[in-house]
Amino acid sequence: MLRPDWPWWTLIFAPYLILTVTSELWPSRQDWTGARWFMVGLCTCLLLALGLLWYTNHLARVLSLSTFMASRIDFALVVLVVLDLLFLIIAELTARGVRH
Repeated sequence: MLRPDWPWWTLIFAPYLILTVTSELWPSRQDWTGARWFMVGLCTCLLLALGLLWYTNHLARVLSLSTFMASRIDFALVVLVVLDLLFLIIAELTARGVRH
């Protein structure tokens, strides 16, 4: 996570930036409803594609390519995505707690 040429101030600034962007771009109730239907459709398409790859015996090749691509993702990007998800969950729980 810490590299010799990595500026340390980005590790302090990134969580603040993620929190401010996430809290300002909060979706409405209608957005959440649309997102649910989108995710159901996306997961259905993904499961169908995985089933087709498995049936045609190409799943192992796709998984090895996915593993290669995933190994190239920088660890700092993964940390930022996890922080964003964490802040999003905290904001959702806070919003639900304020409503009730």
